Amino acid sequence: MASSSTSANSRLGKDICAPLAQQKINLTFLTHIAGHLDRDSSTVFCTELEAGASSHSLVQTFHDRCSLSRLFSDTCIISLYPHDQHPDITGLFLRCVAQARVVLRGLASSPSAVSGVISSGGRNRAIQQLFKQFQFPTYRSPTEFFAAQLPPQELVRAVVATYQEKVIKIYCLVQEIDIDLWELTLPSSPALEEFGRALVTMGKRGFRLPFLVALPVLDRPELRCSFGLCADLPAGDRVAAIEQVIQSHLPGLSAYRQSPVAAIFVHGPHFGDRYGIGDTVVEALERAEVTLLALSCTVSSISVIIKQQDLAPAVQILEKTFEVPRCQPVQCRSRDNQ
Repeated sequence: MASSSTSANSRLGKDICAPLAQQKINLTFLTHIAGHLDRDSSTVFCTELEAGASSHSLVQTFHDRCSLSRLFSDTCIISLYPHDQHPDITGLFLRCVAQARVVLRGLASSPSAVSGVISSGGRNRAIQQLFKQFQFPTYRSPTEFFAAQLPPQELVRAVVATYQEKVIKIYCLVQEIDIDLWELTLPSSPALEEFGRALVTMGKRGFRLPFLVALPVLDRPELRCSFGLCADLPAGDRVAAIEQVIQSHLPGLSAYRQSPVAAIFVHGPHFGDRYGIGDTVVEALERAEVTLLALSCTVSSISVIIKQQDLAPAVQILEKTFEVPRCQPVQCRSRDNQ
């Protein structure tokens, strides 16, 4: 389901995460970009097929007359590993999606993966295109990959957790600072492919991509992208290099930037198969009056983007909310200096 609301009237927790958590609905995918200036806030989330219609109706009851929502049925999620914050890998992934001529309904990232929501009818074309660009040690061909997949009902039974802790345990809380957060709107599938080429170029220049989400614009055939980039360069040189790459591949498109921002990565276990974890993160940040700029939840991680000045209170409230080992912040560096 995709949703958009005016920034003055939207709260991710109150309008989406909390109602779904109260009904014990698991989110297998969640992305969000906050509203700013003249842009609405945008959210995409996925549930199991059986919960789709009821989730849509539930969220609609919390929307006001200025909000839009749309239910996309019969979709699937394709994830690529390892991602490891490499822009060139994500760029190739996006080029494959565009070349397969499938519509991207949502895109999320984590430190270990990039995940796209597409129509189930385009699944085979997308996977065949991925095998043209990537080598997978486990499968030599799309045929071997398809043969190894579990039926959907078996996969659901394999991942659904049967317990809920009073205090949610997580593996780690990782902080990353000195990130530039960019936003742009892609008007077409060819633009998505060119954006993929731009990310490949950024990867070759040593940039890292700690964060990326993309969501459909509901009243226009466009895709709204928010992405965080960093490199071991002076701030002015870093911004100039990114602007040059964007204009080279996507001439005429304007990009909005916020700097510096920080990322907090909340790592598993059991994200995507238990209700309420996303709501717990969002509600904690709202309680601490931390402004959420963007969010991604896929595979076993929730990635949160906030203003860098809000990092200390954000970490403090999350450490109080979850049972978590304490982690120190790390500065975002280029791939060449890892």
